[in-house]
Amino acid sequence: MSASGWTMGRLLRWGIAVALAAVALVGVTGFLRNNEILQAQTAVLRSQQVLGRIGELRAVVQAEPVVQDALRLRAAELGEVAGADPVYQRLLPLVAVPGPDVAGMRAAVEEMRRHEQTRLDRGLRELGAVSRTNRWLIVWVSVVAALAVLIGGRLLVWRCGRTAGEIAAAARGARPAPVDGPRELAELATAWNESLAAGAAARAATRTEAAAAHAAGSAFVDAMRQEVRMPMTTLTGMTGLLLETSLDTRQRALAETVHASGSALLIVVGDRLDLAAAEAGDLVLERRPFALRDCVRRALEPVAGEAAAKGLHLEGRLAPGCPEWAGGDEWWVRRILTALLRPAVAGTGHGTVTVTVSEAEGAIRFAVADTGLGVPAERHSDAGVLLAGRLAEAMGGGITTEYRPGEGATVTATVRLDEVEQPERSGEPYADVEPGPRDSEPDMIRARAEVIAGPEAGAPDRRRLAGILHRFADRLPGVLDRMDRAVADGDTRNLARLAHGLKASAATLGANRFAALCADLEDRAHHAHGDPAPVLRDLHERAREVGDSMESVSRRLTREPHRPDPAPARR
Repeated sequence: MSASGWTMGRLLRWGIAVALAAVALVGVTGFLRNNEILQAQTAVLRSQQVLGRIGELRAVVQAEPVVQDALRLRAAELGEVAGADPVYQRLLPLVAVPGPDVAGMRAAVEEMRRHEQTRLDRGLRELGAVSRTNRWLIVWVSVVAALAVLIGGRLLVWRCGRTAGEIAAAARGARPAPVDGPRELAELATAWNESLAAGAAARAATRTEAAAAHAAGSAFVDAMRQEVRMPMTTLTGMTGLLLETSLDTRQRALAETVHASGSALLIVVGDRLDLAAAEAGDLVLERRPFALRDCVRRALEPVAGEAAAKGLHLEGRLAPGCPEWAGGDEWWVRRILTALLRPAVAGTGHGTVTVTVSEAEGAIRFAVADTGLGVPAERHSDAGVLLAGRLAEAMGGGITTEYRPGEGATVTATVRLDEVEQPERSGEPYADVEPGPRDSEPDMIRARAEVIAGPEAGAPDRRRLAGILHRFADRLPGVLDRMDRAVADGDTRNLARLAHGLKASAATLGANRFAALCADLEDRAHHAHGDPAPVLRDLHERAREVGDSMESVSRRLTREPHRPDPAPARR
């Protein structure tokens, strides 16, 4: 595959086409071979019908005396079903006209019976042979089709994953990356290599040339945010929709692998790009008042889907005496929290992940505590954790870790934010137990769309994201209808499959409570404990709100051009 002709989208389309072709091949083969079975069955049924008529005629001939009218009637009926068979053409005249030779008539009837029994036996043997041949043919065609899908899926994952891994390794080692693979990754490698060359030249050049190289590096990071983040978001969104379709076990495993790999790569690329901007000194920090509760609540949203699927309890609270509002850059504070929450949720099998906000010595402290295995020391070199450290340092603080093997860990990010006047709280009071339920599902979907697009998203990227949201809303009623039929038919396997695919897509797009209901339904279908009908009713009740919200966000992304805020002062 040349880098100029293949893109990740084209590879994915080819993979889907191969899968559909394999399914079609199995179906067409079964249909064509089924015709042979039908023909053999028709011949067997005809022989059985003819034998029945012969039996009726035999009963008339064996009677004493032979009733002539009954004899003619039975002979005529046999002639109608026997057709143009030469044996019947020869023997039927011997019994159709009554005569004194009753023994001859009986012999003729017996010869017809033996003839038709022989045909029936031969037809049954042929039917059995055709059935066995068809079974084995379908088995082998299915095996070949499955191998084709498996090999194609492996090639797709290998082609994209290998190239992405080589580029990531080159980035870690600050060395040139091989220009290979799909077009987007090849362009990324080319841009990285050009950036390395520009950086090397800048280090040997004057201060002016170094400044120019720095600007080129910043432009590279900005361009990569557009060229990589949105195609990867489209890839994960489309594979999420693919998981909602009817796939066999092997196809589902391949699609889930692509979806999980794409999601992981999207996180790594985003963290790497932001970390590169922070280390290059291009970090821009705003100074605006923001609500600490809302900041924590939105930071929990990107990990809420994974937490719900694992049955974890996410909790966020403000300690007594902590201010409700602070001044600073809410976006980057949320990035710090989300970067620390991801490994906490990933390393926790059950229990709680808690974010506690407090004030100490004029600084705001965000403590992320989990009840899992804790964050091992080797995870502290992840790009997300490194980014959190750089951001905290840029805000006049840092990160500390208390690691308790087998019990959990508490990672504390300390940042210095501006003091602002605390506005009076209006409406009913909001307890410190958990901030998540305060947000509605539409709020979480809108917030997730902002996170996916990123702050620098242009019009093409926003349109692609709008298309993903629209397709989810458009397909949602049909998926729920198939779930209803699965419950009515008692098809728990299909119900679990549909719930799993819908859960993955909903969590990706920010419908976290909807995804949690899907996880509950999948669990009930898998383990046959609990009635799935109430959960399915809840899904139907929430479906309109979720679909309308995604359509609303889709229209807004398409209609409104992105207008970035005025550039704040650099710190």
